[in-house]
Amino acid sequence: TESDPIMGAEICPWKNCSKCAVSISVDDTFTSCSEELNSHGYKGTFFLSNTNTYSIQHWNELNTLFNYGHELSSHTQDHLCTTVSDSLFIENIEKNIIDITSHTSATRKDIISYAHPCGINSQNITAILKNNNNGKWNFISARGYHFNTLEKKTPTDIYNLKSINSHGYPGGILEPPDYFMLVNKTEKQGDWLNLVFHVECDDDGVINYLPKKDLWVDTIGNV
Repeated sequence: TESDPIMGAEICPWKNCSKCAVSISVDDTFTSCSEELNSHGYKGTFFLSNTNTYSIQHWNELNTLFNYGHELSSHTQDHLCTTVSDSLFIENIEKNIIDITSHTSATRKDIISYAHPCGINSQNITAILKNNNNGKWNFISARGYHFNTLEKKTPTDIYNLKSINSHGYPGGILEPPDYFMLVNKTEKQGDWLNLVFHVECDDDGVINYLPKKDLWVDTIGNV
């Protein structure tokens, strides 16, 4: 942060001149962590897959989250965990977006974030996302997986944002580092921490720790 000696202006790398940014995202079909986020007024990103299987009740729950200010985002309709043809990839995302916009208040303009299922990415996938299906989509970023690494305030690849794995997804040597250590490190370095969860909000209590730190918590799209 720099101060202008004449105008008294301040250049802040993060909103409200916070020292760092944190985003909480939940993958697949789940609404995990919504209660924890809501209790602090935080907004999270919910990457939705298998969207052709949801009940009306589940769509209503997701729509309530969206109307509360959470982000609903694309994770492909079939959770594509293998490399597929470009045409099938485009079709699967398009169906995913149609599912979301047909069952919630979210519009195409609201769906600005994408998450790579199983972290699978390629030059072709990046090119398709950047092209936004000839302007039919509105993605401004894509979140990766299997990094277990902080993202810089100026990402080197906005279409493969670094993130932290969930417990047990896939586990083993890819288990996430200690969440509290990561928050402290992010604050110290001025980085962006992307925490990912799945079926359970197994955050070890770190969401309740965030208000004690000087950081900005918001959706991936907003950050």
